[in-house]
Amino acid sequence: MATLIIPVERLREGPLKLELDLPPEALDLRDEQYQFTGHVRGDVVFHLIGEDVLASGEIHAQVTSICVRCLAPAEATIHVTVNEAWIENRPEEEQADREFSEDAPLTRTYAGDEIELDEVFRELILSELPDRVYCQPECKGLCPGCGANLNLEPCRCLKEEAAEIIPLSGPLPEWKKTLKNLKLEP
Repeated sequence: MATLIIPVERLREGPLKLELDLPPEALDLRDEQYQFTGHVRGDVVFHLIGEDVLASGEIHAQVTSICVRCLAPAEATIHVTVNEAWIENRPEEEQADREFSEDAPLTRTYAGDEIELDEVFRELILSELPDRVYCQPECKGLCPGCGANLNLEPCRCLKEEAAEIIPLSGPLPEWKKTLKNLKLEP
């Protein structure tokens, strides 16, 4: 696993732009539900403000999984906005002087002359994995009766079985008549 390191002393000269183009294995990106495909790409700029390090930028990664509606392969792009801050690990009495604010961003600490980024970027990317992916936004899914992929073929259920479940003709039940006659004001 490659190690991404930002030298804090180098930031005293000015901002440092980190251009990412790494295979997923370099950040140890693994998940049971998703496979990472292609390279992790992005740009992150690091600034030194006093002794604190601020990072901002974007990271992008590609994943594949299965569509939650039809079980076909599905792809998604992960967009990560990076807004991170590191404070220098100081003695306890100095840290006690810092006020906690709910509006302040969460911060990380660093000690020494370097900040390792592998785990930070890994956490940020994994936290943005989608809950579910679709092969296409209009995916019709699988028929619950016959299991046909409705994106590729029509339902194979017998029309008689469907008529038993949902009557296609005949008198409307009272509740449907009432709903049809209901006048709603716009």
